Amino acid sequence: MLLTDVRRPARTDPDGRLIPLAEQDRGRWDAVAIAEGICLITELLTNAPIGHKAARAQYQQAARRTLSVPEQQYLISRAARLSPAEQA
Repeated sequence: MLLTDVRRPARTDPDGRLIPLAEQDRGRWDAVAIAEGICLITELLTNAPIGHKAARAQYQQAARRTLSVPEQQYLISRAARLSPAEQA
C-alpha cells in the first residue's frame, strides 16, 4: 500500500482528471515513502523467505493485475513451474 500511495500527488491534474502512469511527473512522487517501502520489502525478502505456494500465489496475482498479455503468459508459466523444492 505504501508504494502505491507514493504516486498520489501525481495521479490527477489541477482539474481532478486522472493522469496515466506513463504521463505522471515522477518528480511529484513521494521519494521518502518510496525509500521506506523499498527498505520494508528488502527487509522482508531478506529475513522471511516465502514458500512455493506463496510464491505461486504472488505470480498468479501479478498476472491478474497486468494488462500485458506476454507478461501474463510469462507469470502464469512461471507459477506453473514452481515446485516445493524451488523458491521464488
